[in-house]
Amino acid sequence: MPLAILISLFFLNFLTASMAQAERFLPRRMNETDRLITLQILGFGSASKILANPFPLGGYPGFEIGVTTEYLQVQDLASLGDKSSRNRELNFNSFSVAKGLFYNIDTAFHFTPAFQKEDLSSYGGQVRWGFYEFPFIPGGLSLVLSRSDTNYGNLLNARTLGRDIVATIVVEDVALYFGIGDANSAGTFSGGTQTGTATESTTDICASPTSYCNSSNEELTQGHTLFGINVSFNDFFASVEINRYFISSYSAKIGLRF
Repeated sequence: MPLAILISLFFLNFLTASMAQAERFLPRRMNETDRLITLQILGFGSASKILANPFPLGGYPGFEIGVTTEYLQVQDLASLGDKSSRNRELNFNSFSVAKGLFYNIDTAFHFTPAFQKEDLSSYGGQVRWGFYEFPFIPGGLSLVLSRSDTNYGNLLNARTLGRDIVATIVVEDVALYFGIGDANSAGTFSGGTQTGTATESTTDICASPTSYCNSSNEELTQGHTLFGINVSFNDFFASVEINRYFISSYSAKIGLRF
């Protein structure tokens, strides 16, 4: 019964996802420093998450599906550009599918569903390679390579590539995992990059490059740490994860692994 309630709450969260629009939490007329800070928050914040036991799925028979909710603090955007950002947090959801390829290599894919009310779309994937098993305790080391592409209301397109070494320790039905690595995020800002004067009406409607709204490309590389816990209920599982780049992001997932 508790698991059924948890699943119900997740799907309720999907149907009542935040109504924040990208145009409302992305400021306009940002200079280069503002754009880099925005990319730190939104580019790295939307990076692909593990949110599962990183131990390999077990080759061709291994399969995993899940529902994820992610939470990102965006209140720092309020002090950037024309200070038009109004939101303090961003919450979005995604589906994920993972498949074992060989004995110790998995691949995973995730995407945000179209019926969400946020003006946000995202997709990405991972390749996970379990290259070492601990000799005295259950668990091991994995290399995780990831990519995510996220579009924020056609105002920011962010592509984030990550690489992490993840250590996993399994105690009965609980897996703890810790990771360290780095990521590269590249963003294209379409509108809102001009630092000169523009009228408020022009700023409000500027969703594509114009004489007042230039396009600009920015890129950052940053260190990354993560911590997660995965609890199994027979074939079902629930995971929570904290990722730290410029700021921390929080995510949770329920799924089925077999």
